[in-house]
Amino acid sequence: ASTITSSSFTLAGSAVSGIVTYNETNRTATFTPSASLMVGHTYTATLSTAIKDAAGNALASNYSWSFTTLPASLEDAVAGISSGGTLTLASVTYTGGVVISKPITITGITGTIIRGGIRINPLTGSNVTIENLTITDYTDYGIWIEEVKANDVFIIRNNVITGVAGSVVGVKVDKVITGGAGGLTIEQNSILGNQTGIKLFKREVLEQVLP
Repeated sequence: ASTITSSSFTLAGSAVSGIVTYNETNRTATFTPSASLMVGHTYTATLSTAIKDAAGNALASNYSWSFTTLPASLEDAVAGISSGGTLTLASVTYTGGVVISKPITITGITGTIIRGGIRINPLTGSNVTIENLTITDYTDYGIWIEEVKANDVFIIRNNVITGVAGSVVGVKVDKVITGGAGGLTIEQNSILGNQTGIKLFKREVLEQVLP
């Protein structure tokens, strides 16, 4: 038991410190982090060859396993990603109802389900990609884009956007300004169960005065 310590039982994936205890009765080692783990983050736990039995025989090799923490909501997951970063969601169901106010890529895998709508606030010269998600259980909109400015690059791709009773719009776009280097791409989505699949309220052309 004396060889099972914070040096021989470690948690990596980020700088993680903690306290290690060992219960000899049920032969259980416990690592208690000194601070909360990050949401949506993969950690690797390792038992090293410094661990020995009563006769002094060490483990033949390090023993490791990994796990990923899950956020309580999509909002928590988005909050944990820095501006311009990529959020790769696990094959689980997330509670939705999130507002995006920064450039970000949100991508899922088979089995990633969002229960609630995704709203994207007006940004400036930013990239936003929403792909490979199943979005459901929303009322007014599945994805709501408030404004795509002339140099914004927004991509809504390969999503299943499924309305429920009372759902109004699958993808709602208030305004798209064209004439710059950006644009809005909506492609390869399956949008069903809404009063309207895709609704674009307004398109404006950016006029450039040349000298």
